[in-house]
Amino acid sequence: MLGCDACVMEVSSQGVMMDRVAGIHYKVGVFTNLYPDHIGPGEHSSFEEYRSWKGKLFQRCDVGVVNADDPNTEALLEGHTCKLVTYGIHAPKVDYRASEQYRLLRNKEMLGVEFTLTEPDGHTLDVQVGMPGLFSIYNALATIGVGKVLGLADAPIHEGLKKALVKGRVELVPISHKFTILIDYAHNEAATESLIETLREYNPNRLVVVFGCGGNRSKLRRYGMGEVCAKLADFSILTEDNNRFEKVEDIIADIKTGMAKGNPDAKYVEIPDRLDAL
Repeated sequence: MLGCDACVMEVSSQGVMMDRVAGIHYKVGVFTNLYPDHIGPGEHSSFEEYRSWKGKLFQRCDVGVVNADDPNTEALLEGHTCKLVTYGIHAPKVDYRASEQYRLLRNKEMLGVEFTLTEPDGHTLDVQVGMPGLFSIYNALATIGVGKVLGLADAPIHEGLKKALVKGRVELVPISHKFTILIDYAHNEAATESLIETLREYNPNRLVVVFGCGGNRSKLRRYGMGEVCAKLADFSILTEDNNRFEKVEDIIADIKTGMAKGNPDAKYVEIPDRLDAL
């Protein structure tokens, strides 16, 4: 592309399946994790199909930077043609390893973490990330792996991670010193569970979740998110989130089905209008 030195892009499984990225060969491909999602009408017919199409990215790149801790990695990489760089916390052998123990960081602008990184040569150093949670540590490991593949020195990689802030991802909204508001894009069961567990580490007095689910998408997300919030949140506010061509009331009903499974005594309220809910 004219005037473009580098491009970082998300390559979805459907993007590969529908040839949206046909003809593109990548210098580096990254695999972070995989959970059941995007399965249903208009998406994938099964988790196995979803995983298979995800894996085809690693037949279109020079180097694959992959999470060795994810249980789907081996199956996903079947047929790969690229060199592999691995990262993780628990896998017996990886190129870049994070310590199991990590430290919480917090100031007025961000929540974050600090962990100890072990590099391929055995060298260790502390790394700070400007976003919280175990998922941020895994993302940082992937970032470090990509940076080293591209020939970057440690300093700019680690400085970038320290300042990492992403709009809509554990984003602090400064409204009052009496309570903390965060925005996050978590839109499936795994992401929601990881987010709430991460926030619990900061010992909030009360954790309230305002959420909805998209319309014309798999109902499994609704059941899963409802179940997780019922188990882990102190209070939930159920509302709309891009209902597309479905009635928001029907979507909320599905969420409530999941909540009943997770915790029949869960506390929640239904406010279909998102502005009112907020």
